Amino acid sequence: MSKLLAPNPAAIGRPEGEAMADAVPAELIDGTPAKLKANLVALLGEDRVLHRLIDLVRYASDASPYRYIPQVVVMPRTVEEIAKIMTYCRQEGRHATFRAAGTSLNGQSQSDDILIDVRRHWNGGSVEDNGARLRAKPGLILAHANAMLHRYRRKIGPDPASGHACTLGGVIANNAGGMRCTLDKDAYSTVVEMTIVLPSGTIINTAAPGAETAFAVAEPELARGLIELRRELLEHPELVERVRRKYSIRNTHGLRLLALLDGETPLEIFRRLMVGSEGTLGFIAEAVLETVPAPAATSVAWIPLSSIDEAVALVPDLVKLGAAAVELMMAPALAAAGEAFPGTPAYWRSLDPKAAALLVEFGASDEGVLAAVQDKVAELVAPLKLLSPLSFTSVEEAVELAWHVREGLLGLVGKQRPQGTMLITEDVCFPPSRLAQGAVRRYQAVRIRQGAFQGRHPGVCEQEAGLLAQAGCLARQCASSRLMTLGDQEAGVERRHMNVSTRDQGRTGRNRRPLSPRSKRRWASSSKDKPL
Repeated sequence: MSKLLAPNPAAIGRPEGEAMADAVPAELIDGTPAKLKANLVALLGEDRVLHRLIDLVRYASDASPYRYIPQVVVMPRTVEEIAKIMTYCRQEGRHATFRAAGTSLNGQSQSDDILIDVRRHWNGGSVEDNGARLRAKPGLILAHANAMLHRYRRKIGPDPASGHACTLGGVIANNAGGMRCTLDKDAYSTVVEMTIVLPSGTIINTAAPGAETAFAVAEPELARGLIELRRELLEHPELVERVRRKYSIRNTHGLRLLALLDGETPLEIFRRLMVGSEGTLGFIAEAVLETVPAPAATSVAWIPLSSIDEAVALVPDLVKLGAAAVELMMAPALAAAGEAFPGTPAYWRSLDPKAAALLVEFGASDEGVLAAVQDKVAELVAPLKLLSPLSFTSVEEAVELAWHVREGLLGLVGKQRPQGTMLITEDVCFPPSRLAQGAVRRYQAVRIRQGAFQGRHPGVCEQEAGLLAQAGCLARQCASSRLMTLGDQEAGVERRHMNVSTRDQGRTGRNRRPLSPRSKRRWASSSKDKPL
């Protein structure tokens, strides 16, 4: 006897009319196909297999605009169970995708076959060497990792915008960067150990005694192939120079060929290749990362200027002064943010379309050092005609609001896209000397020509939506000319999104959290119409 008002999903059925393009395929209406379900239940146990239609639909989407309905979702608990799934896929000719947080903007955590949830049972980590290292499972959320490290005044180097939700497995699998993450702090440079499950089912702990020998014995063809690739590369000095130049910038386009130069043995090479491989080479069951110092004092400021050229010209000098982050935002983005976020400066809503502003953040060991740096910034911008006076703030709510504006840019752009269009985002790197020319000014000219700056809510056409989202922030971390080009002219494309999971630590050295309504009201009432 059913309970009163108990739901009856069977009564819902399929709506009348033609099937939509993203409708559930007819063969999945009853959930996972019977044979696949039976095989995986026998392999892992019934509690490890999600097979109902509602489960498949729930895992069909992530933070991207794409939708793939998996055939089944499995939730392994151990590396041995991961190895069993790998072996099953190889024997049955199936493919699998790893998923943890599902914060990917490009669909890497979706699958139309077997989807492996490595978030549910893969959480946890431990601090080692008095905070110098962190040992973590792939499902550990980045912000939680930084909270563990806070007492040691350390943090994880990668700083992606979804740090409150993404996991370290995805950060590593995508070599995620972020607004404060220079090359020496990214996952490639800070991951020192891994436990890996290969597609063959082989399990390798790279730090274990005899790991090199075990790898060569278990995967002889792979080991020989990696050494052969390294030998071929070293035989061509011009190619070696080209590879090193390509990876002297933020570049996560494809597998990281630099691993063939940085690693000298098969396992050293393979461990490095795993970073940024997006789950294509194996599963990262555990990783050890070296941590980086967290500043004790932090402040931010907006530097508004009448043109993009003026803003971009200021970036190298700000970086020389030790800026932890420098973010460039154009006037249309600021105008939209001014409408969307309470407490933002009133002048944003009346900026000339050609104007731009830099969001800068500085960190220091104490308030005195921070104040000295802020004085140097004031001296630097004194000769310039700012659209609003320079004003630094260390107020926690103000710092959070500034970064919420920056991180909310993608959402604002997506909201403004025309009905029926899709927002696709990608990060493109330029040399600092050509930042205005390539990343922003050319785009701005197109926008003005199309009349998109008219009105207080600038429209965004589908061909340009992603460019606005990324061109507005390409000034970040220009130290050592780390941002470069596109196309054949020294291309470097950064994909910060994840496959096995995914993607900030506290903006003020604390564990970051969403800005609360109370904080928003408090900051809005104390700083309304004032520069941040």
